[in-house]
Amino acid sequence: MWKSFSLLTILLLSSSATVLFGQTEAPDPRQLEGAVETHFDLFYLPDRETGMKEDRFVQLDVQIPAGDGPFPAIIFLHGGGGERGNKNGLYRGQIRTAMERALDSGYVVVNLGHMLNHTGHGASQRSWDVRSAIRFLRHRASQFQIDPARIGAWGFSAGGTIITTTAMATAGDVREHPAPPEIAASGLATIEAPYDDPRPEYETENGRLTAIVADSWSDRGLLTKDDPAILTYIGTGGRHKTADIAESTGADIHYLELTGEDFAGKGYIHVPPLDSEAVWDEGNATGTVEDAVFAWLDKKLKNQPRTVPPEARPNRRWVTPGTEVHLIPASEDTAIIYTLDGSEPDTTSPRYTEPIVIDPPMTIRAKAKHPDQDASEAVTFEYVKASNPARLVPKTERLPPGKVGEPYEFQFEVQWPREMAATPSALLFHTTGHLMTERDRRSGEWQNDSGLSIEPRTGLLSGTPEAAGAYTFQVQAIDPKSGQVDARDYLLVIERE
Repeated sequence: MWKSFSLLTILLLSSSATVLFGQTEAPDPRQLEGAVETHFDLFYLPDRETGMKEDRFVQLDVQIPAGDGPFPAIIFLHGGGGERGNKNGLYRGQIRTAMERALDSGYVVVNLGHMLNHTGHGASQRSWDVRSAIRFLRHRASQFQIDPARIGAWGFSAGGTIITTTAMATAGDVREHPAPPEIAASGLATIEAPYDDPRPEYETENGRLTAIVADSWSDRGLLTKDDPAILTYIGTGGRHKTADIAESTGADIHYLELTGEDFAGKGYIHVPPLDSEAVWDEGNATGTVEDAVFAWLDKKLKNQPRTVPPEARPNRRWVTPGTEVHLIPASEDTAIIYTLDGSEPDTTSPRYTEPIVIDPPMTIRAKAKHPDQDASEAVTFEYVKASNPARLVPKTERLPPGKVGEPYEFQFEVQWPREMAATPSALLFHTTGHLMTERDRRSGEWQNDSGLSIEPRTGLLSGTPEAAGAYTFQVQAIDPKSGQVDARDYLLVIERE
C-alpha cells in the first residue's frame, strides 16, 4: 500500500498540479503556457508592502521561458484610462496569447502594475514608478535570466501612454501642468514636475529601454533621436500625429499599417485586435497585428537592437561647480564615450571610466556601445550652475499611519544647503498622486477626495481621512523664483476606524 501511494504521489507531483491530503491544488491561473519559472506580485519599490489593495500598483510578475538565458524581456503594461484595470486583466484573451507567444519566442515576460488615480492624473509619478520598475529588473537581471541590454515594452491604451512618456523622457525633462488655485494665488501659473526621481531607486541601474510598442501616446514633444525604437499603428492611407516630429528629429519610429476598412485613413488606432490584418516592412510582409509586432520585436529587440543610451547621475539640471557626474550604462559590458563641449562623440572621444567633474554651465554628450549591438545615438545632459537645492525631509518614504475619521497632521520641511541656510527662499509645497488637488478632466472642477491636503506655504499636511487605503503621493517643494523643484514620493497608510 505504501509503495503504491508513493508512486501515485510521484506521478501527480510531476504534473502542473500539486496534491495535498488527496485534494488537487490548481496552478495559478496567471501562469502562462511555456513558463518554466514564475514570480508573481513582486514589489518593485521598496517599503511599499501594506497588505491593502493599493499594493497592486507597485507589483509586477515575471515569467521565464525554457532554455538557456539570458533572454530579452518584454514588459506588458495594461490600460484603463489611468483610472481602472490592473495587470491581472492582461491574462485573458488575445493579450494572454501574445504573452505565451513571447515566451515561446524566447522572451522573459514581465506584467507590470502601475498607479491608478480616480481622475487619471499623477502622470509624472507613474513615470517615476515605471522607470523604477525597469531599474528593478536590471538590478535582479541575473535572477530573472534577463539580458539587461535588451529590455522592451508593449503598452495598451493608458499603458501605451505611460510607456511612451517614460521611454522618451531623459534627465532634465519636466512635465508642466497648471498650478491649482492655492499655488496660483502665489503667482505661479504652472508647475514643472520632473519626469524622473531626483534620487531614484536602484540609482546605479539604467532606466531606459531598447524598443517599445504602443498605441496611445503622450508628451510627443519629448521625442528625440536617442529614444528607443518605437512601433505604433495607423490605417491604410493614414498619417500618425507624431509623424512630423519624428521626421524632424530623426527618431526611429515605425508604423504598422492595418488594412481593414474600419481603419482606413486613421492616424491613431486604439488597442486594435491582435488578429487584425496588417502589412509591414514597406508592404513586403502581411499577416496579423500580432505577427507584425513579433517580427518587429525580433528585429529591434532580439536580433538587431541598438545599444541603450546611458543615463546620468545626478538626475537633475541644477548643480554646483565640482559636481561629479556618473554615466550609467544598461549593462556591464557596454562602453561609453563622451564629450564636454556639446559636440558629437566619435572614435577620438574619451571613454568613460570614472565620474566626470564638471564646472557648469556644461553640456555632456554621450554614446554607448554594446559589443553585439549598433551604437546608441548621442544623448545630451545639460547642467546649469546653481546653488544646491533645498531637499525635502523626511527622507523616509513611509509616513506615520492615520485612521479614518481622526484628524491627521504631518509637517514636511526642507533642508537648506549651508550657503543658503541664513537666507532661505519662500518655497511652495504641492502634492500629486492620490493626495493631489487637481482639475477633474470630466467636470473641470478642482477636487481632492482624500480628505487630506497640504498647506502650500508651510508644508503642513492635514485633514480628516475619509477612506482607508495606502495613499501613494508625491510632494514637491517649489522655488517660484528659480523654478527649481525638489520632489519625493511618500506612502501614507490610512487604517480603518
